[in-house]
Amino acid sequence: MLAACEGKEPLHQQQSYVFGTLVDVTVYGEDEARAQQAANEVMREFQRLHDMLHAWQPSKLSELNAAFARGEGQGRFAGARRDAAGCRAVAQQSQGLFNPAIGGLVQLWGFHADEFKAARPDEKQLAQWVAGPRPTSP
Repeated sequence: MLAACEGKEPLHQQQSYVFGTLVDVTVYGEDEARAQQAANEVMREFQRLHDMLHAWQPSKLSELNAAFARGEGQGRFAGARRDAAGCRAVAQQSQGLFNPAIGGLVQLWGFHADEFKAARPDEKQLAQWVAGPRPTSP
């Protein structure tokens, strides 16, 4: 009888695969229509960011990384200099635990692919990436 008196908050859950992982959005306390709308908006934003920041498919991020590799980062993308400076600051504050310059290391381990294929990287290449890289000025 007590269980019948206990009210349950409405719950809506939605999952999607973005940023290389399964994302689970849970909305409490809204009716199903509003909860689904809110979850859809969150998933659309995740997908927009995923498309814009994709590391190995064509994206704004891959364009920016290619420009930096060619030495063209300055002035090419609005806000890139400010964003890079912010990344360097966070990297320093975290004592290197956050490192935005590890794309090559991530790629060595096989994560820059739509289908992951586990393979241990070459020890020499791995040692080079672990010793570096450090965020630099754009």
